[in-house]
Amino acid sequence: MIVRTLLAIGVLFSGAVASGQSADVYLQLLHLYRDQPALAAQTVAKLSPQIIDRGIQQCRSGRCSLQQIRAGAMLHADAAELLIGPLGYAARDQIRSGRELLQIAANISAIDATPGDVKALASFGGRWYALTARLLLAHGHFQVAAELTVEGRIRYPESPDLFVVLGLLTEWRAGLGIDAGDLRGYAVRGELFERELATGTALYRGNAGGYLQTAATEYRRAIALDPAHAGARLRLAWVHLLTGDRRVWEDVPPAFIQGASREAQFLAHLLRGTAAEHERNAPSTLAEYTAARSIVPDSQTACVAMSSAQALNGQLGDARATVAECLKPVTSAQTVDAWTLFRLGLMDATTTEGLRNEARRP
Repeated sequence: MIVRTLLAIGVLFSGAVASGQSADVYLQLLHLYRDQPALAAQTVAKLSPQIIDRGIQQCRSGRCSLQQIRAGAMLHADAAELLIGPLGYAARDQIRSGRELLQIAANISAIDATPGDVKALASFGGRWYALTARLLLAHGHFQVAAELTVEGRIRYPESPDLFVVLGLLTEWRAGLGIDAGDLRGYAVRGELFERELATGTALYRGNAGGYLQTAATEYRRAIALDPAHAGARLRLAWVHLLTGDRRVWEDVPPAFIQGASREAQFLAHLLRGTAAEHERNAPSTLAEYTAARSIVPDSQTACVAMSSAQALNGQLGDARATVAECLKPVTSAQTVDAWTLFRLGLMDATTTEGLRNEARRP
C-alpha cells in the first residue's frame, strides 16, 4: 500500500493525472497517514485546494469510513502546523478542510453509528478544534482562534477541551500571552506581580483580575465535565497562582498527579513548587521542584527552579552548583521545555499525540 501510494504521489506532482485520479490519491494519503504521518502531512500541504476538495467530495459521497475521516482531520491539522505563519492563510485552508471532514463524520454518525461511536467522535472533534485553535493562537491569530473555538463549542457543547481554550483566550485578553513572564522566583518578585496585576500596568492590560476570574470559571466548567482533565486543572492552578489563591493545592492534588501523564506531573510539581515558594515554605518548595526535575532531568525550567529553592533553604553552595548545571547544553532530543509550551498555551504533547494515535488506528 505504501509503495503504491508513493508512486501515485509522484504521478500527482508530475501533473499527469486526471481529476478522478487526484481524488484517489487523496484517499491513499488517508491510508498513508496511519504508517507515515509526517510524509502524508508534507504531501497534503503541497496539494492544491482543488485537489483536496475533490478528495473530500469522495468522503462526502460515502467512500470514507469514520476512521479514515478522523485520519483526514489530523492529516490537515498536521499540515496546518507545517504551513502556519504570520498571515496563516494556507494553514486556515487546511483547518477548513479538517472542519469539513468532521462535519461529514457528524452526518454519517447521525445516520449509522453506535452511541459509543457518536461519543468517541464528539470527544475527538472537541479536542481537534481545541488543538487547531491553540495552534492559531500560538502564532498570533487571536480572532480566528476565537471564532474557531466558538464554532467548536456549537458542534461539541460538552467538550471540556474547548472550555479550556475559552479560558486561555481570556488569559490572553488580560495580556498573559507570549510576552508575559512566569512565576519562577516568585518569592523574590511576588509583590511586583501582585501590584501590576491589580493596577493593569506593565505586562497586563485593563482589568486583568476580572479576566482571570472569567478564565477560572471556564476551567471549572471543564473540570465539571471531566474532573481528571489535566489541562483544565493545570491552567486553573496557574490562574490561582497569579491571583494569590491558595486553592492551587486543591487544583493539582497528589491523587491527580499520581494518575496524570509524565508531562502533567512535571507541570503540576512546578506549579505546586511555585505556590510553596510564594508562601515561603522552603522545604515544600525544594521537594516539589526536586520532583519536577526528577521527571524531566534536562528541563532548564526545573533546574532554575531547583536552584531558587535551594537558595530559599539557605543551601547557597548547592544553588550555585545547580545554576552551573543549568548552563550546560541540553542532551535530550526534546528541544522545547514543556513549561514553555504550557506558558504559551500550546496544546500539550500528551493530548496531541493522543489525537494522532486515535487517527492512526486500523
